[in-house]
Amino acid sequence: GKFPDNNVVEAMQRIPGVQVTNRGGGEVSSVSIRGLADVTTTVNGRNIFTASGRAVALADIPATLVNRVDVYKTRSPSQLGRGLAGQIDIHTNRPFDFDGFKLLAQARAIYQEQADEIDPNLSFLISNVWDTGAGEFGVLFNASFAQTNWLDQGVHAGASVPFRLPTDPVAPLERLFPPLWTPGLDRGLPFAEGSTLDDGTPYVHARDAMFQPHVSGERERPAWNLSLQWAPTENSEYTFEAFYNGYRNTQHNSLFFTFVDWWGAVDPNDPVEIYPGTNVVKSRYVNFPYEFISGDVLDQETDSYLYALGGKWDFEEVSLRSELVYQDSEFKDEFFALRMDKVSPRLFVDFNTGSGVPFVEFFDNPDTPQDESDLTDPNQWNLAQLYDNGQFDQGDAFTWTADADWTVDWGWVNTVSFGMRYDDRTAQENGYTSGDLHCNAAPGCAGSNYEDFPGLMGVTTNHFDGQAPVLSSWAIPTQAGMQSNQEALRAAYGYLPGNQKSYINEFNIDEQQTALYMQMDFSQEIGSGFIDGRFGFRFLNVSTDMAFPNPATGGTETASNSNTTTLPSLMVRYGFTEDLMVRFGYTETFALPTFPQLSPYINYVADVTDIGYGTATGGNPDLEPTESENYDISLEWYF
Repeated sequence: GKFPDNNVVEAMQRIPGVQVTNRGGGEVSSVSIRGLADVTTTVNGRNIFTASGRAVALADIPATLVNRVDVYKTRSPSQLGRGLAGQIDIHTNRPFDFDGFKLLAQARAIYQEQADEIDPNLSFLISNVWDTGAGEFGVLFNASFAQTNWLDQGVHAGASVPFRLPTDPVAPLERLFPPLWTPGLDRGLPFAEGSTLDDGTPYVHARDAMFQPHVSGERERPAWNLSLQWAPTENSEYTFEAFYNGYRNTQHNSLFFTFVDWWGAVDPNDPVEIYPGTNVVKSRYVNFPYEFISGDVLDQETDSYLYALGGKWDFEEVSLRSELVYQDSEFKDEFFALRMDKVSPRLFVDFNTGSGVPFVEFFDNPDTPQDESDLTDPNQWNLAQLYDNGQFDQGDAFTWTADADWTVDWGWVNTVSFGMRYDDRTAQENGYTSGDLHCNAAPGCAGSNYEDFPGLMGVTTNHFDGQAPVLSSWAIPTQAGMQSNQEALRAAYGYLPGNQKSYINEFNIDEQQTALYMQMDFSQEIGSGFIDGRFGFRFLNVSTDMAFPNPATGGTETASNSNTTTLPSLMVRYGFTEDLMVRFGYTETFALPTFPQLSPYINYVADVTDIGYGTATGGNPDLEPTESENYDISLEWYF
């Protein structure tokens, strides 16, 4: 209960060599070790994962559930060889950590300034140890609950693309599309004044859009740990543990998006400001811009369970440990979004008023009764696309480990350790997509408006709290309005009801890992100093069987992947004194491809900004692990 922060990640920023990154949603959520992000996370030395992934989100583990965190920047052969950056081992509380009875209750109230909410962070621990006729017996139960209300806001410019010159006599500020130029150039198109495309066409750079996300959410993290320990003799100990961590996140993105690239109604008298000495447009007017608002609701839920039964036995020269572990994890999410669109008569945009802060202003058409500059008026917005998709991922694993430490007297060598680990892992991902149909193309929706769905609309207010000259308010389908009209909207667009969603399997994977290791510890006094260290190796065999759908045939294809590697390591420390020492390490580590990277299932995503090039993500079942060779040298003074 003495960790000073709300989750493990935030507490770890206090450790030298550890950086915390990815700040957003009211917290910091990612860790890198000496600048590298591929970190292996274990709980009490056991590999842990979420659903179909190979890792767990450290932020999902509340700090109030943790006894200790160890960070390994250089690894021994006895540890998992995965994770190029290092390993983070989280130790939960156990009854033998305390002398007798222990009771702890803790409550924090945390004020989130942007969300303007007060959130609870609660924990409870009860533990006791009894001396019985059959030895010492201990029971511990530790639970925690953390809630976070959060708000993230943004203002962003779209892609920078080429346009004809504002003075072009034929089509001023006409947007130039490929193949006149090629997207993805290493350094983009030149931005010097007077630059031309390959065919000699002069151009200027301008952004194609402006958009403002306003994302509010509520996140909950329940977690608990049950630990039973029994020591029938001084030389034996048995432990059973059950560990659960959950994640709930509901968020609503109130998105405003406007294109600022229309050239079909350019007024040659409108001023266009260009940065001196460049061809980059700073500000311009746009007539009849197309814009949309989108109310995006995302619900996410994770439940992960881990059960372990193990024992350790100490003999005169040998110490043995063995453990059986089973874990099961599921992840679900649902994304439901409704767009509404309109065409405004006119806007002015300045892409940088100073310090990168943009400005956008909409104008009214005085010849119409409504005020088109009032973007909070729901009557001016038309129903557009409805998005409805989701994901359901699962994973489980059965693991057996056996380890031995043998105390020897072989000259400099004093300990020999060896062991093995067998892991049988399954993972699958399943998704559904109802589509992105426009209301005009849906017979049940064509001609409808927001009034056909009572309570659908609201207004986003106080965007950026007036701290930037951007839109502060606009109409939006609210989270509550979309949830109360969810089935009615699905029916209007012709989508299946929520209880009839058809999930499509994206891949099924069964993977076996077998690891063997041996390491030797050595030490020797030298004058007033010492030399010690460790050397050894870890052998790993990974066999992966995959099944995935073939969209072309409608059937299922299978593939296999097998890899074997040996990872040597050497660590030596020379102490001039007990306080001043030099350390050298050489280790080899590896990173297995993620399961989605092994799946050849291809997901195509259309291009939002109409450049003409969408994106696609897919995998390759023949991918091999990434291997690294790591060198460390340091001079250390402990004062």
